[in-house]
Amino acid sequence: MVKSSMNELKALSQQLPQVWLRQGELFVARERSLVVTILGSCVTICLFHPHKVAGAMCHCQLPSTSQTNTDSPYRYVDRTLPVMVAELAKLGAPAH
Repeated sequence: MVKSSMNELKALSQQLPQVWLRQGELFVARERSLVVTILGSCVTICLFHPHKVAGAMCHCQLPSTSQTNTDSPYRYVDRTLPVMVAELAKLGAPAH
């Protein structure tokens, strides 16, 4: 079963555009893509709207930050999640 899954992944990697998602980054798209990241103690959030075929993925490092922090907003779940929902809405994929 693992070999079959690896073969499927290899086929997909040759067919789809690939995106390398680093810490503190966000990816939003309406086209099928193969998004790759490596997680240690970080958090990745994936959202997908099946009817609009739109999705988003982020690679956050921490759950929350203070409002005064000017660091990259995509490093924190509490600041990234609303942005992800808003970006998907722009693509015609509302949250409700």
